Amino acid sequence: KYHPEESRKLKESRHRVVYGCMLGNMKKGQKEGMYRKDFHADVIAKIYISRMDVLFDPVVFPFGEYQLTDLYKEVFQYHIRGIASAKGIEQLEHMLKQKRK
Repeated sequence: KYHPEESRKLKESRHRVVYGCMLGNMKKGQKEGMYRKDFHADVIAKIYISRMDVLFDPVVFPFGEYQLTDLYKEVFQYHIRGIASAKGIEQLEHMLKQKRK
């Protein structure tokens, strides 16, 4: 609000870092067979960033109505289920089962 240029630079920097991490993760996951091979990792990485930005939109998710950690877990599972191969889904289910114990 008070420093829009600095805020923009910070957001762009955060997006570059997250994009790089997501892109690397997805390419590695595709090579390892954990993720499907039939999607463009660069496009999905950008979609993921956009999904994360909306979590902080008070119109969509009013502050106090949801816990940020719960929102992130939902978006993350949604993301993984969308790109995971059968092997990846099996691994995700195993990890979620272990976490519930």
